[in-house]
Amino acid sequence: MALEEIVKGIFDKANIEIDNIRKRAEEESKKLIENATLESKKIIEEARKNIEKELMEEKMRRISIITVEMRKRYMEEIANILDHSFERIRAEIKKFRSSDDYRIFIQRSLEEAKKEINRPEKDLVVKVSPGEKTLIKGEFEVIEDSQLEELGGIIVETKDGAVRSNKSLEEVLNEKSGEIKSRIYDIIKGEI
Repeated sequence: MALEEIVKGIFDKANIEIDNIRKRAEEESKKLIENATLESKKIIEEARKNIEKELMEEKMRRISIITVEMRKRYMEEIANILDHSFERIRAEIKKFRSSDDYRIFIQRSLEEAKKEINRPEKDLVVKVSPGEKTLIKGEFEVIEDSQLEELGGIIVETKDGAVRSNKSLEEVLNEKSGEIKSRIYDIIKGEI
């Protein structure tokens, strides 16, 4: 029986060793699975973050494109409004030319120009729109100038052309255009 007990002892030890190997293998495989699960969760989380980042970047890019397009359209509309406004101003100036106020404007402009140039009337040339010579009184040389035809006003200069004072309504409109645009823009901003 001693042989049977030796064989049985060997089998028992072998079974214990097999159980230990199985337990260690199970623990090792459990650790490997846990590590693989953690690693896959990290990879998935990193991929999710990257996708979210890319989606946000794409969203911001699209918003930026839309914003630029909206600004462009806004500026085009402002330009259209300003153009239309200046067309209306020009039309009102043309109407103004047939009023008594226009005659007063011409006389005041002539007085201002005389003061600016500071020469005797006989040494000055006054340029007017065709048909408006009768508005100028004094010793001036009066010349009709087709450049003044659209909006009117006067240009006063010395006979040699060395000194000039432009009192044309075109010039006044040009000088005031920045202020007019600013006022129109303020009105537009107030309505938006």
